Amino acid sequence: MASKPFALESDPQVGPIYFDTRTATYWLQIPSGRYLNLAGSDVKLHLQNSGMFVNEPGRHEMKNGDTALIRSQIDRCIDYAGPLAGWPVGPFTAAGGAKILVTQEARPLPAVEGDCPALEKYTGELLGAEQSQFALLWLKFARESAIRRDFRQRQLLALCGPSGCGKSLFQQIVTELLGGRVASPYRYMTGQTNFNADLCEAEHWCIEDEAASVDIRTRRAFGQAIKQACVNSLVSLHAKGRKAITVNVYKSITVTLNSEAENLLIMPPMDESIMDKIMLLKCEPVSQGPGQTITGNRERDWKKFKAELPAFAQKIDAMDCPKDYRSVRYGVKHYHHPELYERLCDMSQETRLLEFIEQFICEPSDECEPFAFRKSATDLEIRLKSTVAGFAVDRLLHFPNACGTYLGRLSNRLPDRFKSVKLHGKTVWQIQKEKNESPV
Repeated sequence: MASKPFALESDPQVGPIYFDTRTATYWLQIPSGRYLNLAGSDVKLHLQNSGMFVNEPGRHEMKNGDTALIRSQIDRCIDYAGPLAGWPVGPFTAAGGAKILVTQEARPLPAVEGDCPALEKYTGELLGAEQSQFALLWLKFARESAIRRDFRQRQLLALCGPSGCGKSLFQQIVTELLGGRVASPYRYMTGQTNFNADLCEAEHWCIEDEAASVDIRTRRAFGQAIKQACVNSLVSLHAKGRKAITVNVYKSITVTLNSEAENLLIMPPMDESIMDKIMLLKCEPVSQGPGQTITGNRERDWKKFKAELPAFAQKIDAMDCPKDYRSVRYGVKHYHHPELYERLCDMSQETRLLEFIEQFICEPSDECEPFAFRKSATDLEIRLKSTVAGFAVDRLLHFPNACGTYLGRLSNRLPDRFKSVKLHGKTVWQIQKEKNESPV
């Protein structure tokens, strides 16, 4: 259900006053447009400064200042107040009926005609021509959604490259182009905390070389959070010590990873349910040193790039998405760098299962029998756990039907070798031995 604005009468003598039911305090709009969180006594000072005789008796012999506070409690009570990503300053009613007051807003950096040679050179060196197009189209639709405030879905953008190659600079650029607000979501997206009020205030969710876990449970939790974040703009906003409320929130998520295997392994398993929700790009080192794209003087380099950002924004906004690159859901379709994708597959849980199968199941046998195994996933699990690698197999297949899940992924990757059939209402897996290449 879409959120709808609600209108409230403004006091002619001062900006609107709202009563926060969570804290029993007040929110007063000041001339800059933002709201201040104040105690009732401070609100009265503002009213007095605006010309109201706050201590003069008014209706029912109640002082004018007290009357203004009572009116806000009756007519302008709110359930949540604070910055909210993607929303303009002002009140609105959330999907569940909660009254929200947005106290600050961010707008994407305005685009201006001009040249941006340093930024064009930087993105070309970092990502190359093809990947640059995908990354900039991702940014185009991210900015377009932020400008329209339509909360359109978009993939997670993952940048993988050697330490110091310049990939974190791209995240700084994303932050600036989307309005300047950024938060780190990794702890929330891996189930380490339930509190996410800070995330709901930022348009850019940025994960930067985290000391992340490669534990498969954490990676799966991360994968589930990516799926939820990429397809659903509704978020359960939960501030510490407060009741959670459901709101629409704008978010664009980026992650930078060093290219070592253990860093790449923080990414979730790349199964069919998540593949289209991740843009996986390989970064190459940007030229660095005196006179190069990155000179080594961070302050001076950032000042140079930041000066070009308005022109860079105009270049991005004006991009046309080729027909072959278009996605109905995200604007631009996903892209996986072949080398990174292959490495992730090689390090996956199903690949480890394949290794165990090759070692303990696909033993030399009658050449007339094409199948090395024709039983259920449970039978395969029992057989593998009875081998000398039983402890490692037990750790691999630690959740119910893990063996069947990994066999299903192997059947997608190697359909000629892994097939499932129904036999008397039971799923039977047919595992074929790998064919030996004929000698030349």
